[in-house]
Amino acid sequence: MFVSMIEIMLAGLVTGAACIYTSHKQKMLTMMFMLLFLCLFYFGFLVSSNQLIFGQGIPWVFPILRVIIAFALIIAAFMAYIPYHGFFHTKSNYTWLAVSSLFFFIGWHAGHWFSSLYSFTALFIVYVIFFIGGNTIQGLIHFKWRQKSIIPFTPFIILLLFSFLMLL
Repeated sequence: MFVSMIEIMLAGLVTGAACIYTSHKQKMLTMMFMLLFLCLFYFGFLVSSNQLIFGQGIPWVFPILRVIIAFALIIAAFMAYIPYHGFFHTKSNYTWLAVSSLFFFIGWHAGHWFSSLYSFTALFIVYVIFFIGGNTIQGLIHFKWRQKSIIPFTPFIILLLFSFLMLL
């Protein structure tokens, strides 16, 4: 349960931080992420709540899937990043696919612990708060260390490190 909350917080931080690099479409991108998270998180939530895809009998599935998805997201981010256009542009189909699978996985994992509409709403609010926080924090970090080329990838690296930590 605690890991599911951290996953939602990290997803908000990572997607919010990655959105800072697509500066000319910030409002549209924010709304797209909110809708994408809402839809895919709810779909994963429903799949898990109705026991369509089981995961409780085999506890090693969650950490391995988390690492695979985080690794796919960081590879897609490295491939799609263009300094002027950011991570999410018209040619970044793999990045959108990786983020979508991350949102579905988080909903599926959280659905094993939380099963009411109230908890779903609360988790969406947590995502929105951390999305705004990640956007703000990464904006400050990017402003302070603009010359460092690794700074745009730090949120994805943190997500991958968290995934490996949860494997242990």
